Amino acid sequence: MGHYLKTILGFLFLGIAIISCSEKNSENPEEVFFLWSGTKPTNEVKLINGKYWQSAHFSNEYKMYLELNATNNWTSEFIKQNNLKLLTSTSLDIPNDAPAWFKVKSGFKIFVPSEFSRGSLYFVDEKTGNMLIYEIQL
Repeated sequence: MGHYLKTILGFLFLGIAIISCSEKNSENPEEVFFLWSGTKPTNEVKLINGKYWQSAHFSNEYKMYLELNATNNWTSEFIKQNNLKLLTSTSLDIPNDAPAWFKVKSGFKIFVPSEFSRGSLYFVDEKTGNMLIYEIQL
């Protein structure tokens, strides 16, 4: 019985390892939001577009594009919780692999993480509530 149990546990561990090491891709805004945040959006957020890629590695490597419309309250809290700062530079590089719908229009304020970042960008139009989020963790 001991050998049988070890064999079952071995296969179980192998199955978990294989499943946890699979690449994730989505262009469904609701799924993208969930994969990124671990939650469903509140009624203060309307999801419009999304694109998400996560590596097959056990580390949490991902790239995410999200377009949404949110209340001013939600946006302010998001900026505060993520410790974002207003970017004052006018030099900005949008990633080459950005989806066609990821269009930064005039009127957007640009925020970046206060701490080290690989290039994450957060675009906020305070008049309309529209946000474009590009987040990368590699």
